[in-house]
Amino acid sequence: MDTMRLYCEVARHQSFSKAAVALGLTQSAVSQRIGALEKELSIQLFDRSVRPLALTVEGEVFLKEARLLVDRYDKLLHKMTQMQQGLSGNVVIETIYSAGIDLLNRVKQAFEKANPQVSVEIAYKRPEEIHDSVKHGRCDLGIVSYPRHWRDVSVTELRDEPMAVICGPDHELATRKKVDASELGPWPLVAF
Repeated sequence: MDTMRLYCEVARHQSFSKAAVALGLTQSAVSQRIGALEKELSIQLFDRSVRPLALTVEGEVFLKEARLLVDRYDKLLHKMTQMQQGLSGNVVIETIYSAGIDLLNRVKQAFEKANPQVSVEIAYKRPEEIHDSVKHGRCDLGIVSYPRHWRDVSVTELRDEPMAVICGPDHELATRKKVDASELGPWPLVAF
């Protein structure tokens, strides 16, 4: 990566000697490294017959790609430094509305406050979509109710939620303190 960075500096300064000063190297060392790079690639990157130094057509193409590599490398180093200092990155969670609204928004705020280098994204979807996203790596974590016995993803119980029957005041179940699910058969249901 040092050679790529050196190449970008020579191109930016249009001079071996100015790039050498900027990098704290000798002009001879810069010239030798660029010469070795050109030999390795079997192409001439600079037109040395003009002043200031000019890039060849191949040199222009190489510069564009070299800048991308140096930029990606610098970003990677930055990310690694952040990771050494603590958690960093982006976490994508897909959830059903009931779990997300109640549970995740509070957890998200507390987690992001404690870990400012981490961004948590919450998306609300149907259980089948969530399963598919987890399976194919489009999200890091999924929260669903009543998961099927999916063999292609790991399912862990998060919490046990009480369920309730809601009915009108004149309904025959209205005065009951407890109802078993098997007793609900005769009535049409709007279920979660």
